[in-house]
Amino acid sequence: MRSRGIWLVVAFSLFMIPVGSGLCFGGEDTWSIEGIRSAVKQGDVFRLRVTVEGKGVPSGDFQGKGIFFHSRENGKDWEALVGVDLECVAGTYPLKITLKKGSWASKRMFEIEVGRAFFGVQRINLPPEMVDLDPQSLKRVMEEKKRIEALWMVR
Repeated sequence: MRSRGIWLVVAFSLFMIPVGSGLCFGGEDTWSIEGIRSAVKQGDVFRLRVTVEGKGVPSGDFQGKGIFFHSRENGKDWEALVGVDLECVAGTYPLKITLKKGSWASKRMFEIEVGRAFFGVQRINLPPEMVDLDPQSLKRVMEEKKRIEALWMVR
C-alpha cells in the first residue's frame, strides 16, 4: 500500500515539470527568434535571426515558400531573409519556424499581417529593336537562364 502512495507522488511530480523545459521536448536546447514583424507590406523584406543554445538547425515557411537559414561562424546564430511577394493578397499569413535536432523538433507559429503597398506605374515606349531579341541574343539568354535555374536548384 505504501509503494502505491510513492508511485502516486512520483507520477504527480512528473506532471509538475514545466512545459517547455528540455525534458518535455526530448532535448536541452533553448532558442530565441528576433525580427518577427507583426505587419509588413507587399514587396517588403525582413530579416530573421534564430539563436540556438546547444545544437539544432532552424528552417521555416512563409506564404508557402521555404525559409532557409544561414549559419553564422559561431554555429549558434542563424539568419534568413524573408520576402513578401509583390502580388500577395493583403491579409494575415502564418509564419512557421522549426528547430530540428535529429528526430527532435520544436515549432513556433506567428501571424504576419500583409498590407497593401502602392507601386507607381511608369510607361515607356521603345522601338521594336530594343524590345525583341535577335536569334543569337535570344539563344544566349536561354542558355544563361538554364544555368541560373540550375544554380537555384543546388542546396
